[in-house]
Amino acid sequence: MDIIPPILGYDAISDEMGVATRIASSILDEYDAALGEGYADGMRGSLANPPDEYSELERAAYMQGWQEAAEQIVDWKSAPLEVLEHRRAQEYLSPEELDAIDDIITDTLSGGGPLYWAEPKSGSDDGAYRILMVCTGNTSRSAIADAAGRALAPPGVEVSSAGTHAWAGSRASEKATRAAADLGIDLSNHRSRELSAALLKAADEVWYMTERHAGDIEKAAPWAAPKLRRLDPNSDIADPHGGSMELYGETAEEVVKAVRTRMAALRLERERERAASRRAGGMSYHRASEIVRGWELGPFAKHPGNPIIAPEDVPLARNVLNPSAWSDGDGVTLFLRVQDEGMTSRIHVARSADGVSFDIDPNPILEPTEDYELPGGCEDPRVAVVDGTAYMTYTGYSGEGDAAAARMCLATTDDVSGWRGWEKHGPVFGDMSEADDGRVWYKAGQVCPERVDGRLWMYWGEKGVRVASSEDGILWEQEPGGPAAAMRPGMFDSDIAEVGTVARVPGGLLLVYNGADASGAYRSGQMLWNAADPRELLERSDRPFLEPDEPLEDEGEVDDVVFSEGLARLGGEWLLYFGMADSRVGVAMAPGVEA
Repeated sequence: MDIIPPILGYDAISDEMGVATRIASSILDEYDAALGEGYADGMRGSLANPPDEYSELERAAYMQGWQEAAEQIVDWKSAPLEVLEHRRAQEYLSPEELDAIDDIITDTLSGGGPLYWAEPKSGSDDGAYRILMVCTGNTSRSAIADAAGRALAPPGVEVSSAGTHAWAGSRASEKATRAAADLGIDLSNHRSRELSAALLKAADEVWYMTERHAGDIEKAAPWAAPKLRRLDPNSDIADPHGGSMELYGETAEEVVKAVRTRMAALRLERERERAASRRAGGMSYHRASEIVRGWELGPFAKHPGNPIIAPEDVPLARNVLNPSAWSDGDGVTLFLRVQDEGMTSRIHVARSADGVSFDIDPNPILEPTEDYELPGGCEDPRVAVVDGTAYMTYTGYSGEGDAAAARMCLATTDDVSGWRGWEKHGPVFGDMSEADDGRVWYKAGQVCPERVDGRLWMYWGEKGVRVASSEDGILWEQEPGGPAAAMRPGMFDSDIAEVGTVARVPGGLLLVYNGADASGAYRSGQMLWNAADPRELLERSDRPFLEPDEPLEDEGEVDDVVFSEGLARLGGEWLLYFGMADSRVGVAMAPGVEA
């Protein structure tokens, strides 16, 4: 049974000039006069003067009595239909609104029919995109969602909240306030609001907690149904009212997680709309570099639909990033790093016929099982297929804080269609270090796509590019000396020069790599190596050809990052796949050349 009495539903017919209050009062007066039993006065007093010392639960029980009294009136066979004709309603309502009330009250007096809120004639037109969070009392779930949403909302999005049965002006409940504070959310200034037609009209989307909320809104305001979105698409978020502090904590975490997912999806949708608008205006692609030297691939143009893969596309993902790519000429396979809420990474495979729209396998093909992979997981895969065998290097990330360690690891499989059955061969070079502090730290290896003089070759390293080779692809020998391509002071790769991916081009072996300077921003450059002797560097970019200059590249898990690890040729184009701010996946295109 609903707490708010049916009659009070009429107060949402219009919010202009206090009409709502007048209509409710008029109807109560008519009932009281007709029945002579004093019911209206009693109900009005129950509504207006609940004892101050009552808890939220006691208030609800008090209102339940109000509800039952209202139902008794509705069931009274002598209840007058003359209420439709009362003069005070006619003063403020149009004939169409009066006809609507006629139908509603007739249905109500006959024992059925929902409340109805007429759609206001206008909403807000200030250009903001509005999200309305809705629960029952607006003192716990939607209050937390409101505060979290404000913190996570993309630019141009405004967030507010209301309750279907809220006592306007109430503070957030004590337990909700404490649970939110544990998550860094301050509810001290929150005051509840009762849901109204005006709030629904002003909202672009309404994010509700349970299907009951959706049902109540759809009955009262069917015109608002297209705006409704369940906050967690997969399940209701139940009311913790009356539960333990532990339950409130769990609910708060559930709400914040759902808000984060919803806001990320909204940010993605708005970015895609912005890109489509830009494309419609003749700006089909963003070019990272208009001028390339003769040996370089490019110019590359970022796809207007970026990101092409986001966390919302993979179950339980916090981030999806840094893919490796492989193509057989008929499509593209990506090897994705998927990071969960605990920041543990696994490798998933995704397939596409056009290189842009991907089907992602929800089950990982490689996940952490060894001590040297836990708790951080298996990061940043780089895959090459040579003579029917797939060689994947990845970073095994273990330990935490000062004890964290990164090791370049190797796995292989002969299943180059299903990409299952990977055999792990452990860290490639044991417990060596590239780090300045001497801790175990080395990463980023890419096996070259063909043998040279009977040997497999690999470029590896993040503090400059190093070279290694192998006869069997399992045991690798480092070339002596330091990096074959070092970091360069004063340039975009002064602090980091990390291997990305390798492709065979007419001039040799083209290496895309990732550079960073003291600013911490990651940009991509190119190197050309001698295909006949992979140890010889022929050319190197003096400036980046791809850099973070879009909102979702500037802001994410790690800000100001484009990180390129996947390069594939398909349909006369080169497709370069890159991580966007360590959170999403983008692609850039360049004219193809024969390999």
